Amino acid sequence: MPELTDFAISYCALTEHVLLHAKFTDTMASVPSWPSVQFPDQTICLSRRQAENLLHELKKAVDYIDAGIEHPSIKFID
Repeated sequence: MPELTDFAISYCALTEHVLLHAKFTDTMASVPSWPSVQFPDQTICLSRRQAENLLHELKKAVDYIDAGIEHPSIKFID
């Protein structure tokens, strides 16, 4: 699974777009005998509205993590 390891942000006020320049690494690369995958860098264009929605959802996720609340789709096996 790709993990975001670095990013940079640029934007255009005229068009109200945010550009996310992202670098990724393979989270499984440190597992012995697991085939490593190279993930290309990506630049993603978001409208202002999409950027605001993403910011809101990321903030909510971090708040839940801080509160110790797991996402409903995460299941742990005993």
